[in-house]
Amino acid sequence: MTSTHCYRRFAPTFAAAVGLCIAGVAHAAVPELRGTWLTTTANTAIATPANTAATMQSLRNIGLNTTYVEVWKEGYTEFPSTVMQNLIGVPMKINPSPGVAVQTRDLLAETLIASHRNGMACIPWFEYGFAAKYGNPSTTTNNLSKYMADRGWLLKDAAGAYTNASTGFTWMNPLVPEVRNLMKGIIVEAASKYDLDGVQMDDRLAWPVQFGYDDYTRATYLAETGRALPASFADANFKSWRAGKVTAFAAELNAAVRAARPDVIISTSPAVFPWSYDNYLADVNTWRQQGLFDEIIPQVYRSNASDFNRDWDGAGTITTQGQVQYMGTRRGDFAAGISINTGSGVISWADAQAMVNQVRATNPGVAGHVWWYSSGVLSTYPT
Repeated sequence: MTSTHCYRRFAPTFAAAVGLCIAGVAHAAVPELRGTWLTTTANTAIATPANTAATMQSLRNIGLNTTYVEVWKEGYTEFPSTVMQNLIGVPMKINPSPGVAVQTRDLLAETLIASHRNGMACIPWFEYGFAAKYGNPSTTTNNLSKYMADRGWLLKDAAGAYTNASTGFTWMNPLVPEVRNLMKGIIVEAASKYDLDGVQMDDRLAWPVQFGYDDYTRATYLAETGRALPASFADANFKSWRAGKVTAFAAELNAAVRAARPDVIISTSPAVFPWSYDNYLADVNTWRQQGLFDEIIPQVYRSNASDFNRDWDGAGTITTQGQVQYMGTRRGDFAAGISINTGSGVISWADAQAMVNQVRATNPGVAGHVWWYSSGVLSTYPT
């Protein structure tokens, strides 16, 4: 991790932290990051308190040491939030797994305690980022998207649509101060109220490139640049301007979290670079250079080891570099997001093992790996 902060990683067979440091002086080697994301969608791993307890014990027995637990989805927190109560009148909502009734419980507290009891770090994962919900706000009673739509604070494409073929999500506008304050508010709230080990943003810390033709963006762009919006969403200046706004928010978030909890990991799991910039205006390379995140876990989600190796530290493709190549000297802050669950099912154990071996062979070494997602991990790892 970075030398200016102290972070905890729990080894799977120890109840105590093993990566203690002060003033940048390490007292023990930080163990390899071995993590997984836990989501409430298509996954019963944390559907009930009993499932959570069993899942965390199983993940520890497998050898993992970090859990990334979904806490922000479809316009609701999955922990009681005063920020959300004040904004939309709904303090929380747990997204249920298929066939499982909605549970009214503090999912963050539950998973945090269960992770720590099993010697694992727990980092709440604010999965949806600037995405208010999946789908169009006019077709649902989703509280947050309706609130944002009523105020003109949602992004639109050039046709005036909230969603299109490039993204099925409805997006809040990163320019709007109230939107930025909402995102910072719920994240700082979680960091302040809970003994968590970090916070994580997903690939939806972003501005989808085809969007930004709403009235709010038009007015702001004109005021700041003196120009009307370009006809093409791919205009280089328009892309750079919007990407800069996302980066500015990342800096605001970093400062807010540091003020509340200077000791926690500030993590992000973006799409692969430079695809992330060209499609989501997420300038991950600049984030790295500015030190806005302590931990960067690009989603190198590939269905076989050959494709993974190509895009991890090989030649990459026209749209995707080998991810290791642009990380400079920050290899220790860099981990691989590996998909064990794909659209065609769970990958083979042989492919999964080959991907991990490739990450471990990276020289100089990187932090480790994180699996998308827990369902596949529990069904695929040998026990």
